Amino acid sequence: GQDVNEADEEGRTGLMWASLNNHLNIVKYLVRRGAIVDAANNDGDTALIAACVGGHLDVSRFLCDSGADVNAANNDGFTTLMFASDRGHLAVVRYLTEQGADLFARLQDGRTALAFAIQFNHIAVAAYLKAEGNWQRRRSYAFVLRSIKDDESSGRALLEVLQSEDTKREIGSFL
Repeated sequence: GQDVNEADEEGRTGLMWASLNNHLNIVKYLVRRGAIVDAANNDGDTALIAACVGGHLDVSRFLCDSGADVNAANNDGFTTLMFASDRGHLAVVRYLTEQGADLFARLQDGRTALAFAIQFNHIAVAAYLKAEGNWQRRRSYAFVLRSIKDDESSGRALLEVLQSEDTKREIGSFL
């Protein structure tokens, strides 16, 4: 039989093509036959990245349920969430964040999924990412504050971190 993981000259597999073109039944078939869900092409793109580019929620869900890395990034650092955000695929963006996608992943130039949503004028995606990011930051800072509440030396160290200019810039948007 045919090798389900066979790739073309650019490293693209049948699973990647089926994911990009929203062929859920073919995606299911290939995965059942042993297709590697996190295989990457020459550019580092995976089947989940392809599904996110197309905004294909059901394919994205199936791939994640089959073990695909929700935080997969290609060779340029673009993550699944960045691809879904810069194309305005709100349902996929919501799903990825529910699955633990890193809202704060950055390219070398500093751009995040939120920056892409804003750049391409996807207002609903930008609003969702902003709200979700603020909630996650608040939750993590509250956890840190609770965990060091009774430890005076940790409290002093945290105060120094919170007073740094980088931290003020990072958390200033929701305080």
